[in-house]
Amino acid sequence: EMISKEDVIVVVTKEGYVKRTSKRSYNAEVEPTIKEGDYVIGLYELNTLDTLLIFTDNGNFLYIPVHMIPDIKWKDLGKHVSNIVSVSSNENVISVIPVTEFNDKMDITLATSLGMIKRTKLSEFKLLRYNKAVNCMKLKDGDLLVNAFMSQYNNLFVATDGGYGLWFDILEIPISEIRSNPYQPRIHFDENALQELASSIKEHGVFQPIIVKKSIKGYEIVAGERRTKACRLAGIEKIPAIVKEFSDEDMMQIA
Repeated sequence: EMISKEDVIVVVTKEGYVKRTSKRSYNAEVEPTIKEGDYVIGLYELNTLDTLLIFTDNGNFLYIPVHMIPDIKWKDLGKHVSNIVSVSSNENVISVIPVTEFNDKMDITLATSLGMIKRTKLSEFKLLRYNKAVNCMKLKDGDLLVNAFMSQYNNLFVATDGGYGLWFDILEIPISEIRSNPYQPRIHFDENALQELASSIKEHGVFQPIIVKKSIKGYEIVAGERRTKACRLAGIEKIPAIVKEFSDEDMMQIA
């Protein structure tokens, strides 16, 4: 089917209502019509050949080609995303990312309420079938996805609700360059548990980066010994890691 190429305005609201509007209908001086209590979380100038990635708090994302978004006048209410893609009634929209090209130069970083962070290449979010929500991050009981954003840098600033913040360097480090923490008191790891974690990593990836420090021969693990061993079992060649500076005393305390 030939898709007509057209520049449009796309609106997404917190409650999951979407619409696309022609530039002729768009009026920047007039607020779009939305339900009481709802609010706009995304207003984009896109093309009908582009794509929207809509993320939910259940760790899922909706892949919605812009041409499939209902064409509705600027002054009229949009349609709920469930009219386009099958989605659970208990899922809430938390973030929207417009995409014009799926490439390997950009990453999508996912963060949860319990502090889990995952970074995935944007290209891995491209789908051929998109009639239902697709899981992008497996969550622990009681955890929720709270943010998803696109980035191209190897650092990340994390802020907490307590007013603290930290800068991290995040790299994908070859496992061959990583050595165990010499102060690690834990020598033996349950083999069955490691195999289960390795299987999970093969299917879902590494949810939380390990923490390492730079050393003369590469990197030393500060936290994440078990995840690293599981990655080796899974045949993973690179692992996401946060690089920080630690003294030997810090290494002993953390281990």
